[in-house]
Amino acid sequence: MDAGDDTARSSRKQRLKGIKVMSLGNKRKIGVAALSFSDLINKACARLQISRKGVSISLPDGTLVDKDYFDVLDNQTTVVLLKAGESLQPTAIVGLVEQLLRTWRGTELQDGIRALLRDDGTPAALLAPPAGRPCRTALSRRADDPDWFQGLDTAAATKEEYMRRRCEARVRGYFYKSRDQLRAAPAAAQPLLTSLLSDMLDRLRADRFHGHRFDRGHAGRLCDAAGTFACQGEFAAERCGYDDHRVNPYSSREQRIVFSTWNLDHRIERSRTILPTLVETAQSAGPHRRVNSDYFYRLLFTTENLRLVHVVCHDKGSHDRFTCDPKLVYVR
Repeated sequence: MDAGDDTARSSRKQRLKGIKVMSLGNKRKIGVAALSFSDLINKACARLQISRKGVSISLPDGTLVDKDYFDVLDNQTTVVLLKAGESLQPTAIVGLVEQLLRTWRGTELQDGIRALLRDDGTPAALLAPPAGRPCRTALSRRADDPDWFQGLDTAAATKEEYMRRRCEARVRGYFYKSRDQLRAAPAAAQPLLTSLLSDMLDRLRADRFHGHRFDRGHAGRLCDAAGTFACQGEFAAERCGYDDHRVNPYSSREQRIVFSTWNLDHRIERSRTILPTLVETAQSAGPHRRVNSDYFYRLLFTTENLRLVHVVCHDKGSHDRFTCDPKLVYVR
């Protein structure tokens, strides 16, 4: 065996990515070593005996994975192989927590979350640490606060790293959902839209998908230095009207789960307003009317148009009073 063979084999091994795969019909995880997204699908379908036709790959939280997202997945990430027509619903515990948040307040909320999280006859840890137990909010490393990481399928070594990845996943989700919606636009607009999406993805990668928003150690965070987030209020309000819409996901597992129900809400709606306007703008663009990619990027992915909101303040109705500025959609 010559040195060239050793080098090629070493390079191939370095590119292989170990992924844990399960399906909705079989919760048992299988290990797949894949070189690419298509390689992952081929091997996972073969192992799980599922037809490749119409399949998709998703993270357990419902975030779609494609060939671009595959490149940034960590080794040993768990994904779900979905057959045509299948989709992931929010996990049961998150759905129940959302229901609690919508209906309960004060100590009832804390009692309800503790009941959800206990796995035997004893209550889970209080949201606020009991007397005599040191506060664990300031702890960061998995080794120092293993309870915080309980139930998480992540290689993150610190709370900050995990929170950063969760924010990145949300922003990636906005990109891939936007891309999928724009693929249904008229054929004549597709070349320009494809180019714009490619530029936006490059910019998102350079901005690291804005994961810093949930990282309490970053200057651009949405929380304070301790990790406490405050709701920014319904899309049409200047501020949140509830004093108790605050949460520190760094403090405990329970608070981390509660924070997973909070949303980054587009004030100008992504699917109903921004993307249709982008399509119209692309169709009318020309040599002297260039689409303002920066403007649409900021609306889709930055806090210029995104508000962090408690589930109660997440109004899913129409935001039709907020629209794209026609003076900004083109570069003038």
